[in-house]
Amino acid sequence: MTSSAKLYQKFFAVQQQLKPLEKSGKNGFYKYAYTTASDVLEPVREACNANGLILYASVTDSRVDRGQAWVNVKLTCADPETGEFIECHAAGYAEDWSYKDNKATGDKAVYKAETGAIKYAVRLMFCLPSEDDPEKFYSKSSAPTNQSHDGIISEAQRKRLFALIREAGLGNDEAKTLLSSWGYSNSAQIKRPDYDAICNAVITVKH
Repeated sequence: MTSSAKLYQKFFAVQQQLKPLEKSGKNGFYKYAYTTASDVLEPVREACNANGLILYASVTDSRVDRGQAWVNVKLTCADPETGEFIECHAAGYAEDWSYKDNKATGDKAVYKAETGAIKYAVRLMFCLPSEDDPEKFYSKSSAPTNQSHDGIISEAQRKRLFALIREAGLGNDEAKTLLSSWGYSNSAQIKRPDYDAICNAVITVKH
C-alpha cells in the first residue's frame, strides 16, 4: 500500500466516525443554539487521534483595519507515519468595535476571524454534516439586484451578512429566528437602517 493510500484510508475512517455537529452555544437573547469552536474541533481532533492522524492550523495571511480583520488559514491533516498530508484553505472575517480613548481597537477581531475560518476549514475538509447552511437562508426568488431600492439592502450587503452567518456557525433556523426579532422573514426584506445592527448581532454570537 502506498503512503498516500494509507493516509486516505485513515482519513476515510475519520469521516466514518464523525457525526453531525452538536450545538452547545446558547444565545439567551434570541433563544437559539449554535455551534462553538469546541463543537467543531473536539470531535474531529479525537477522531484524528484515534486513527493516527494529526490536525493543525496556521494563518497564512491577515489584515486588520480599525476594528475589522481578514485572515486566511491553512488546515493540515497529516499522517506522522508517512509524512503525507492533506490541506484545506479558508478565509475568515470578523469585526470588533471595542473602543479605547474614543478609538476602535478591534482587539478581538483577529481572534474571531481566525476561529471562524478554522471552523469553516474543518467543515470543508471533513464534509461535516451540519444544519448550518447559509445558502438555505438566501432566497433567490426574492433576491434584489446589486442596486438597493426602497431602502432595502443591496445584494452585496446580503452576501456579507451570509458570510458572517456562516462564520458564526448559525444554521438556517437560527438565522431566521434572529431576523424575526427585527420583524423580517427573509434577508430580501432587510432595510438599510437595520442592517448594521443585524450584522453586529450575528458577530456577537460567534463565540
